[in-house]
Amino acid sequence: MQRGGLIEHWRQEFWPSADRCSETATGGSDGDTIQAISVADMQGSFYVLFFGTIKNLGTLYNLVVNRKFMNE
Repeated sequence: MQRGGLIEHWRQEFWPSADRCSETATGGSDGDTIQAISVADMQGSFYVLFFGTIKNLGTLYNLVVNRKFMNE
């Protein structure tokens, strides 16, 4: 999408025009630079994924145990 120019097209069509407030909102950059996202930046997402997986495995375990005891 980026190579085809879709992102730039959408940016020109839907983003508001730049003014003095947009410079401070982007940290002083003009918005043309793309900053790389590291694993450390995504650390919270991994925590949510981990705890959600643990919770779901616990729920699945409880369902299996309850079904086993209900059938006896």
